[in-house]
Amino acid sequence: MLQLFAQKGLSLEESVAINGAHTLGITHCFSIESRLYDESKNDEPNEHEFELYLKLSCPKGSLTSNVSFVLNEPTTLTFDNHYFINAINGRGVLRIDAEIPFHPLTAPYVQRFAADQDAFFKAFSSAFVKLSTYGVLTGSQGMIRRHCNALS
Repeated sequence: MLQLFAQKGLSLEESVAINGAHTLGITHCFSIESRLYDESKNDEPNEHEFELYLKLSCPKGSLTSNVSFVLNEPTTLTFDNHYFINAINGRGVLRIDAEIPFHPLTAPYVQRFAADQDAFFKAFSSAFVKLSTYGVLTGSQGMIRRHCNALS
């Protein structure tokens, strides 16, 4: 995933920061089932109690995994640096959330953002601007839709 951001002109620091958007919202259970229940892939460092919470929230074989969800983190309605704090403490919901604090290239940024919310905000802002202006179509190349979910 980080390579995708690099292709769009983001630095490694900005790529880590943009993952901090996971501080908001929810994750659908179908997005984490493979990491919770595939024993051959379940090697991410998770806090044991947090993993149990995820498994209780997203039971194996649930018929509602496409509508069931877990909060990304306890302050899910507040844009803050708690995503990084939780990730360091083994409470990353998605696979990348669990891995990013332990990779040698990304760990220093995760640690800095966990300790310094302003540093996270600054790097996130820079990344957000780059992503929002990347590949924008203008003039006759683009299209303004009356309804965003339909070509008209």
